Amino acid sequence: MSGSWTFSGGNTTVTGPDSLLLGTLTVSSSGTVSFEGSGPIVPGTLTVSGGTLGGPQNLVAGNLDWSGGTITNTGIWFGGGGFSSGSLYLDGGMLTNSGVLYWTNNATLYDGNGSVFTNLPGATIIVSNVYSGGSWLYGGDFPGSHVFGNGGTITVDATGTVMVYTENFVNAGTITINSGMLDFSEGTLMDSGPVKVAVGVPGGATLELGGADTFTAATSISGYGNLLVDRGTVAVNGTLGLSSDTWTFGGGTTTITGPDSVGFNLITVSGGTVNFNGSGIIAPICANGERGGAGRPAKSLGGEPGLERRDDYEHGNMVRRRWIQQRQSLFERGHVDQRWHALLDEQCHAV
Repeated sequence: MSGSWTFSGGNTTVTGPDSLLLGTLTVSSSGTVSFEGSGPIVPGTLTVSGGTLGGPQNLVAGNLDWSGGTITNTGIWFGGGGFSSGSLYLDGGMLTNSGVLYWTNNATLYDGNGSVFTNLPGATIIVSNVYSGGSWLYGGDFPGSHVFGNGGTITVDATGTVMVYTENFVNAGTITINSGMLDFSEGTLMDSGPVKVAVGVPGGATLELGGADTFTAATSISGYGNLLVDRGTVAVNGTLGLSSDTWTFGGGTTTITGPDSVGFNLITVSGGTVNFNGSGIIAPICANGERGGAGRPAKSLGGEPGLERRDDYEHGNMVRRRWIQQRQSLFERGHVDQRWHALLDEQCHAV
């Protein structure tokens, strides 16, 4: 049987040896269907707007359009589509995306009970939600393990905060934040891929960390947005080259050990501990608070030759260029004492 299958009520179990092509497969309202046969079922479009889609049988869909209901099926492969509107429950299911997936309208994924979501290499997720205190990913809504893995590209084009709450997020692909804030402060992040933070709205985009977040030596964090850490434990072992307006550390413990050479406006430590233990030079115009670490606390203020970096970070101005030129002149003449500190104090009060 081919054509379109719709399950909008009752309980249906399909156990036959089925390998077939469908136009559409729809689960809606209070319908429950469990595919427990053999062979793949291949719908052009799989739509889940309510009810429950379950079973161990493989479903290979051209597109997955998900706007409500629960998925417990352990083998759904899809080539993109749309996740939109409201609460999406992945209760022990496994979803694998190989295409372009548009994540919109405040859709929140609640997962657990052994669930796995995978964004394959070459696949793309575009998150354009408008959140107001909600979560993009809500891990552990069901008991048991849960993993969200990215091997492709995730692009955040959001207004407000896109939160990853208590999710185990594994990134081996690329994350780009064009606007809004991507917040890992309540989740667990294991990152070995590049993270790019770009200015997309006034004030710039923001990467917020502070759960149990680890960036491996293969990671690079780059761009022109802002960095915020306000809790948890953060370890940056890769390259931190985020040339932003501000780096703010308000809580938790952050350790930066990668090869970092970057200039920006302001670094603030108002709580917690940040340890700069890597190589390279971090050169903010201003630094407030205290830093730790055996490697380079003085360098975070630019306190030695080699900090006379050109202002090539695309959001500077002539005042900042003149200030850096003055700083370079002082270094070249060997005057890094009272005049340097007076110059630093003058510029910081102007920021």
